[in-house]
Amino acid sequence: MERGQRIAFAMIAAVIAVVAVVVLSGGSDPETNRADRPPATAASDSTATPEPQEAEPQATATATPRPKPGIQTVRYRDGKVVGGRTRLDVDKGETVRFAVASDVAEEIHVHGYDRYVDIPAGGSKRITFKADIEGIFEVELHDAGLEIAQLRVNP
Repeated sequence: MERGQRIAFAMIAAVIAVVAVVVLSGGSDPETNRADRPPATAASDSTATPEPQEAEPQATATATPRPKPGIQTVRYRDGKVVGGRTRLDVDKGETVRFAVASDVAEEIHVHGYDRYVDIPAGGSKRITFKADIEGIFEVELHDAGLEIAQLRVNP
């Protein structure tokens, strides 16, 4: 084998080895975030002078706050709760947030909290209050006597 062929084979073997290391090591550590890695540079840029980079501040380990859940909407149409009775779960001390949409004028009643809210025909209302009583409570359309949701306030 000639010297040029040996060099070519050695370079191909080196490229294969580098690709294998990158493929086998990439993504195997779930703690490593690819966004934190500096961008890779092409081999042809190896003679370029790197520009000085400012040190980025390191992220500190802090507890991530729970995202606020979206407001659930209970829909009442044609004498039925669309999708069935809704379950609302909150912890004591949190704020209860939900909305009711109805095709008929009604009164919403949250048992245990004695909240009454009038809703116009074809309208919707948001209900918001602090969950300060633990337990399971019925949310109903008062005039129809129909339970539309169950509120669970956990300790």
